[in-house]
Amino acid sequence: MVLLYFLKLKRKEQVVSSTLLWRRALEDLRVNAPFQRLRTNLLLLLQLLALAAAGAALARPFLQGLTAGRREGLVLLVDCSASMSTRDCGGRTRLEAAREAAVRELDRSPARFRAAAVAFGARPRIVCGFTSSRTELREAIERIAPTGGGTDLSAALAVADGMASSVGRDKCRLVIFSDAALPEDRPVRPVGTEDLELRRFGGASDNAGIASLEARRCPGGGAQVFVRVVNPAARRRRATCASSWARPPPRPRWSRSSWPPASAAR
Repeated sequence: MVLLYFLKLKRKEQVVSSTLLWRRALEDLRVNAPFQRLRTNLLLLLQLLALAAAGAALARPFLQGLTAGRREGLVLLVDCSASMSTRDCGGRTRLEAAREAAVRELDRSPARFRAAAVAFGARPRIVCGFTSSRTELREAIERIAPTGGGTDLSAALAVADGMASSVGRDKCRLVIFSDAALPEDRPVRPVGTEDLELRRFGGASDNAGIASLEARRCPGGGAQVFVRVVNPAARRRRATCASSWARPPPRPRWSRSSWPPASAAR
């Protein structure tokens, strides 16, 4: 832009007898002479300031020490699936230990953080949206109860990632409290939020039990009950599984006492 003020008009040279009548033309010639000293020009200064502001906006400057790594949001994901009812955390269940750890993580977070809580098992559930009230979040976390279903971590992460987008995925942190007992046929899908942490509770144990139960009425009367028993241990587990009816006959219909390792029986 400054070069525009140095441009010189191309004039045709012509020999005249006198310059008395050409003084104004000579003044114009001096004004358009190149490499002359700049004069104070308010319009030029305003144009330069506008150009500098536009360039700074396009460059998007920032201070590395003030913005890098700064977090403003926190989403706590607490696993409440059936496996979290295992009592192998110092006399407490995995869910009880996970709830306590989630509350401690909440108390350690800065006061400026807005936090949220998600409980997940077979389906995710938002127990508390983003808020700065630590009391409300603590009560919501302590109310999380165990469920009898499996674990769908991908669905829970998708919900938490959508919540993180409201405050900015680069400014939010996701913390998962789970035993990581995930089904092999359901891989975890990645999400956009990169700051992700897993706090694991419990370990390998003889936690054989009923994974699912379904009852169906028969057309001719009566009902059929389908039970899925899972033994995730590495060895054969001996246990008794029996069923009974609230109405007569109260006698057991079936039982089995030996379950192979990593098996599911119906």
